[in-house]
Amino acid sequence: MRTILVGTSNPSKIRFFEQFIEQEDVRLVTPGELGIGESPEENGKTPVENAVLKAEFYAQFAPCVICADSGLYFDELPLE
Repeated sequence: MRTILVGTSNPSKIRFFEQFIEQEDVRLVTPGELGIGESPEENGKTPVENAVLKAEFYAQFAPCVICADSGLYFDELPLE
């Protein structure tokens, strides 16, 4: 069985990932389960940048990591 570190402690995000792997021989673990007390700085300008920052941070603790981030954008407002 392969173990994948999910780069979040948010129960909703964990359930989101679990639905994609329920038929696979994969076990998801959280930072808390591995005793990781620190968390990455999410200072990217987009959700993709933040997901990459999280994945790079958590990669120091596990060889296989999955991360995601989301955002809400308004066409009328600049990204800044």
